[in-house]
Amino acid sequence: WHLGDNHPMRPIDQGFDEAVVHRGGGIAHYSDVPGNTYFSPVLQHNGKPEHYSGYCTDIFTDQAIRFIEESKEDPFFVYFATNIPHDPLQISESYLKEFEGKGLTPETPRVYGMLKNLDENLARLLGKLDQLGVKDNTVVLFLSDNGPAMIRSDHDLRYNAYLRGEKKEVYEGGILTPCFVRWPGVLEPGREIHNIASVIDLFPTLLDLCGIEPPQPTEFDGISLAPLLNGEATEWPNRTLHFQWHR
Repeated sequence: WHLGDNHPMRPIDQGFDEAVVHRGGGIAHYSDVPGNTYFSPVLQHNGKPEHYSGYCTDIFTDQAIRFIEESKEDPFFVYFATNIPHDPLQISESYLKEFEGKGLTPETPRVYGMLKNLDENLARLLGKLDQLGVKDNTVVLFLSDNGPAMIRSDHDLRYNAYLRGEKKEVYEGGILTPCFVRWPGVLEPGREIHNIASVIDLFPTLLDLCGIEPPQPTEFDGISLAPLLNGEATEWPNRTLHFQWHR
């Protein structure tokens, strides 16, 4: 979540019917529960601490799947934000074997192990949409929040395809991230769009795609990307976006 742990900034204060989150910017960060780890962590369920068993991303996926199953008869929105791959690089040893002994830097097998776990959980999540028969009626967005972590060595450049910059900077290495959108039968698959967009565009875009009118006149910070996604836009104006540079 990373947008505040107290009222009125918690997910349940901002319109979510249900939320399972960690505190602060990540599990084991300074504002999280003391001693918390990625294994069997204490998480906040609707604003109250609860102890869960298992690996954190498996838990988040289980909770998302449960919510989807309970909501399958009605329109639903799921914000599924994992905290992997991210420091601290905690992952089960079973995920390391495939990547160890290949001349990689010490932390790289852990990052790759985390990515493998994330892939498995995304497959579970998307598979549930298939199983419930709601895939063709569900818009799925997959994106990253920023570029790779602050560079500690030359090897860290492998995470951003040698783009200039890193997380917290406004160079492409810090702010240029992929965003995949899937809506079977509605959006043409395999198209690449290179126009400038930002996370502030997601809300108006989803409202537009789903044909939802805001309950009252609303001035959004972003714009709807629906004309780009569905191929209706023949021209797209340049725009200026503002980013904060942390120093």
